[in-house]
Amino acid sequence: MAVNSLKAAWDTLKNPDIKGWERLSSLMMSFGMGVPMLISGFSQMFGGMTEGLGKAVKRILETKIANDLMTASIEKNTLAELKNCASKKMMDIVSD
Repeated sequence: MAVNSLKAAWDTLKNPDIKGWERLSSLMMSFGMGVPMLISGFSQMFGGMTEGLGKAVKRILETKIANDLMTASIEKNTLAELKNCASKKMMDIVSD
């Protein structure tokens, strides 16, 4: 339907018998109907793809953040364990 409207606009431009206001009104009608239909069609066709892409990007970012937090937690716990070991060794040295 949208393509037919745009084709009608093209035919209006090619027709030498249509002049002035008639040509302008025909073009306005054709574009006024054709362009919104094309936009609607493309948004319906690619809308699902962009939603899916957005969800995938969100999932990747959430996973990256979760991994970074887990790594930081592991590093913090490892550092705390090292401090505990060092303090125990110091206590062992002092007590000897």
